[in-house]
Amino acid sequence: MQQTYTFDAFEENLKLNEIERLTKNVDIHSKTISDIFLSHGLIHSSKVLDVGCGTGAMLHLFANMLPQTEFIGIDSSQDILTSVQSEQMNNVTVLQAEATRLPFEDNTFDFVYTRLVLMHNQHPEHIIQEMKRVCKPKGIIVCVDVDDETMIFYPFDEEFSELIRANVRFAKNNGTDRVIGRKLFSLYKSAGINDVKVITDTSDFTGFYDEIPFPLRLAMGREQARHLVEAQLITEEQRMDFAEKVEIFCQDPNRFYTGSFIYCIGTK
Repeated sequence: MQQTYTFDAFEENLKLNEIERLTKNVDIHSKTISDIFLSHGLIHSSKVLDVGCGTGAMLHLFANMLPQTEFIGIDSSQDILTSVQSEQMNNVTVLQAEATRLPFEDNTFDFVYTRLVLMHNQHPEHIIQEMKRVCKPKGIIVCVDVDDETMIFYPFDEEFSELIRANVRFAKNNGTDRVIGRKLFSLYKSAGINDVKVITDTSDFTGFYDEIPFPLRLAMGREQARHLVEAQLITEEQRMDFAEKVEIFCQDPNRFYTGSFIYCIGTK
C-alpha cells in the first residue's frame, strides 16, 4: 500500500511523543467522536472494525462504552500496535494488516470506520472499497478526515491561510492529501455507498492554547518553514514574516483559530 505516513519511520526517541500526540488528538475530540458515532449506528453494532487503529485510543474509548460489543483494530505498524496491546481489553483485538487488503471475509462487520488515515494513502478509494466489502449489508461505514483549507485564524488570518495553503501543496507533492475531507462524499458515491451524509465539525475552542496550534506547527516544521522555501512554495521573506507572526500569535491572549473534521457516513 502506498502511504506517506508510517509510524515505523519515526526515530525511536520520537515514537513515544507521537503516541502521546495521537492519543491526545482523540481525547480532545472524544465527545464529538462518540456522539456522532453512537448516534449513527455504533450503539446498535455487535462487531466493529477500526481501520488504521494506531494507538487504539478510539478502540478503548468505544470499548469502555460498549463492553458487550466486539471491537477489532488493524494497523500496518506492528510497533504502534504494541502500545494498544499493553492496555488490552476483553472486547478488543488488534492485528497487523494493510487497509487495502483487510484479512476478513465479506459481510463481517456491522460498523466499519477509519479516522485520519485516508489522507496518507495514494489510493483512498481502495481502502473505502475494502471497508465496504467487509461491512454487512445495511451496515455503517464512517470515514473521518481533515480539510486544512477550512482553517481560520485571528489575528493574521490572511497570512496564516497562505502558509497553510503552501503546506497543503507541499504535502500534496509528497503524497499526502490534506484537503481530502471535501472529497469524501464523491469517494463514497463512486464506491456505491448508500445514504451518504456529511457532517462538518469544527474544533472546540476553550480560549486556551498550551502550545503552538498543530496546523501552524505542522506548516512551519522543525526549521521554521525552510522546507517550503526550498520547495519554492514561499519566499525567504515570507518565511521570516510567518515565523515572526506565529510567535506574536502565540503570545496574543485573544488569539483564535479553528479547523474542521469532515465525517462521511453511509450504509452498504
